[in-house]
Amino acid sequence: MRPEVRGLDALAPDTQFDQAATHVTTFRIGGPAWAVTRAHTPEQLRDVLRFLAERSVPYRMVGKGSNLLFPDEGYPGVLLLLGDGFSELTYGENGLFTAGAGMSLPRMANLIARAGIAGLEFSAQIPGSVGGSVAVNAGAFAQDLHSKLIGVRAVTRMGEEIALPAAALRGAYRSTALKGRQDFILTEATFRGESADARDVQRKQKEYGLYREKTQPLKMASAGCVFKNPGKGCSAGALIDQLGLKGHSVGDAQVSEKHANFIVNTGHARAVDVLELIAQVQAKAMAEVGIQLETEIELVTAGQLAMAA
Repeated sequence: MRPEVRGLDALAPDTQFDQAATHVTTFRIGGPAWAVTRAHTPEQLRDVLRFLAERSVPYRMVGKGSNLLFPDEGYPGVLLLLGDGFSELTYGENGLFTAGAGMSLPRMANLIARAGIAGLEFSAQIPGSVGGSVAVNAGAFAQDLHSKLIGVRAVTRMGEEIALPAAALRGAYRSTALKGRQDFILTEATFRGESADARDVQRKQKEYGLYREKTQPLKMASAGCVFKNPGKGCSAGALIDQLGLKGHSVGDAQVSEKHANFIVNTGHARAVDVLELIAQVQAKAMAEVGIQLETEIELVTAGQLAMAA
């Protein structure tokens, strides 16, 4: 145990020291962090943040870990997750609802569908948390969360609660002003959907889900789509497929044979394997068609968030 984090478990009993990032990411890649801790209440979260600030310990907020690539050598700091106290859903009027940042996006989508709230059916198969998905403006089927977002609440590094309207987040394609920032942590997000027949909402969700199951490697370890679509109607997956890179591998990291914009971990892939594979795909796209593919997945480093390429 690193001396900097000794005593953290007294504030947050759900703390594990020297825990590998493989346990908290969908990629199942990454070396050990000094600690992985889960805050279950706002009070616990504030205590943990103050503890880390007083000791100048780096930390990284992790939702469901579905868009992150941790280095093989590990993370020199604390990985922070939100627990049960941040997984509540409350309803307002006229399609308004608020979801805790720790809730999974599929659970949120399923609950509001049963309540007859439409407009977010696309999110039912996105394997992230509400907070993490809002921070990166997750989306699918040409839709995204910020089109329905009203505002968020957050806690600063020193434990102060703040509220931000959606406009302050400057949501764009797979990006917001929050992406990569660790100076405050989202605790809840408020959206507005549309009132509809619950059966129609659930039917549309099922259609989206069946399509994704048919076209994406959902049962394999990955971080979802690796590259942003380059625009002008061009799909990154279709482009990589045209380049003949489906199935191309570096170590146990492989361009999915089912969807070329996914890199899957076929066994014991390392972060360096994934990064080399990304570089090879980018190099071929630039050399053959003159397109620079920009990554969606993020490489986590100490004290900052750097893009993988």
